Amino acid sequence: MTSTSVFGRVFTRSFSSTPAVCAKDSKKRMAHMLRNVPPYPAPVQNHFKQSWFGLYGGKSIQFGNNVPESEYKTRRRWWPNVRSKKLWSNALGKWVPVRVVASVLRTVDKVGGIDNYLLGQKQARIKELGPTGWMWRWRLINSPAIQQRFLEERQKLGLLPPEAGEVLTSPTTSLKQEDIPAEEEPQHVNQPQKDDLGNLTL
Repeated sequence: MTSTSVFGRVFTRSFSSTPAVCAKDSKKRMAHMLRNVPPYPAPVQNHFKQSWFGLYGGKSIQFGNNVPESEYKTRRRWWPNVRSKKLWSNALGKWVPVRVVASVLRTVDKVGGIDNYLLGQKQARIKELGPTGWMWRWRLINSPAIQQRFLEERQKLGLLPPEAGEVLTSPTTSLKQEDIPAEEEPQHVNQPQKDDLGNLTL
């Protein structure tokens, strides 16, 4: 490392003839995750992009001060209590791997599982799902178990069955097949080439 500062320890890379690891930025990664999903109806917070890829329940990093008796303030930060968990989905019949905060875990236990949490209809629940929760919600809605559940609830309400080619998004609403984004074909990315000396060439 060429710098002893915190910025240098995190971002400075020592000299190397090999290319840095190629990775998608956050926006491209989120666009790839939501490529076959209807548009997310809630605004996405841009100041804490880590929350795009987990169930954070609207939590984000907070800043403040440590104030001892001497009243000499020291800046500090509070990070959300994030855990990597696998939550069982009865509708999908498999474990759902997701990064989730402790408060959302309590809510999942309270409502009776990850399925009921993701299928919440209130605007506040939709807002706290985030892009990752919205993606898993769409997968859950398209499962045969949830479609059958919505159809039974629709019959109890005395509503007509959905038309051919429609996907029930709730017992009272549906989405036409042509309104669902089509799956994009994977694009081939040209990898950089090396000459005899190991240098990268365009």
